[in-house]
Amino acid sequence: MKVIDILNKMANDKDYRPTVSFLGVTFTYNAIVGDYENDRNSDYGIFSDYVIENILNDEVRVIEEKKEIEELNDTNYDEKLIDKEAYHNLTRKKLNEVIRAVNKLTKESEEK
Repeated sequence: MKVIDILNKMANDKDYRPTVSFLGVTFTYNAIVGDYENDRNSDYGIFSDYVIENILNDEVRVIEEKKEIEELNDTNYDEKLIDKEAYHNLTRKKLNEVIRAVNKLTKESEEK
């Protein structure tokens, strides 16, 4: 993803503050401070060491937060509350999450 794209996403969604890696520096949002910090020094601000207009088309890697995939259980499906088609859609969505996670892990292990 390009720097400009990540900044546009952040501008359009005030809650979107992903951890990103750019030129070997990891930027993590600090909710207490309300700004990004990086792993190289204590300066705050995303891309604070760069002239933003010079890096807009550079690539940035979004580091996904580690979150567990919610399990399906009996409370996800109750014939009285949800129809079978909606449950199948939910099941397909969860299965796709698992497939994406497995594909990501496979890709990462192949790169090493």
